Amino acid sequence: MEVIHSIKHNGMSIEVVETQQTIYLQFDGGLKQSSFKKKNPKDLQSRYCKEMVKVLEYVPNPKDILVLGLGGGVIPTYLYNYTNANIDVVEIVPDMKEIAEKYFGMPITDRLNIIIDDAKDYISSCNKKYDLVFVDIFGAISNVIDDANEFHRALKSILKDTGFVVLNSLVTKRNYEAHMEGLNSNYSNVMEGYVKLGRYSNNHISYCSKER
Repeated sequence: MEVIHSIKHNGMSIEVVETQQTIYLQFDGGLKQSSFKKKNPKDLQSRYCKEMVKVLEYVPNPKDILVLGLGGGVIPTYLYNYTNANIDVVEIVPDMKEIAEKYFGMPITDRLNIIIDDAKDYISSCNKKYDLVFVDIFGAISNVIDDANEFHRALKSILKDTGFVVLNSLVTKRNYEAHMEGLNSNYSNVMEGYVKLGRYSNNHISYCSKER
C-alpha cells in the first residue's frame, strides 16, 4: 500500500492510495471511497456505489443527471459510460477534479460538467431540472442533521416530476428510525436499497421520488 497523492482541505486529509490491485481515496486515514481495480477500471467496486446506480432500473434513459460529491469520480464516470445523459457534478474541494481525472480515469468531456461549489448553495439557486440526483457527500448531509428538511425541499425543487433522488447516508441503529421518518416526510415514495446498520455509521442507500 502506498499513498501516491495527498491534500488537506479544511483540516481533513484526503489521500489517494494504491495497492497492487486497487486505487482508492482515503479520508483522514480511515474511510475508503472511490475504489476501483486497475484491471477493470470501468467496474464499480464499492457495494454502496453498485447499489446507487441501480436507480437506472427506474429511470433507464435519463437526460440530465446531477451528482453531489465528486470524490474519485467513479459514479460520474460510470454514468458517463452507461448513459447518454448530460452530467453535472458539484464538488466543494477544488483539487478533486484533477485527482479524479489523473488517478481515477474520469473522462474530460463536455458531457461531464464539474462545478466547484457547496452542494447546498448550488441546489438552492439552481434553475435546472434533473431526472436523477445522486447525493454522495462525505461529512455533510450524510447524517441526520438539523437542516435536512431544508436540503430535501431544495432537492425536490430541482427534480423532474418523474425523477429520483439517490441518497448515500451514514446511518446507525440509533438514528435509523429518525432518518427514515425524515425521508418519508419529504418524499412521496422512499425505497431502501442497501441497508447495513451497526453501532457505528454505515452506508444506507435510498431511492426517493416525488411521485409513487
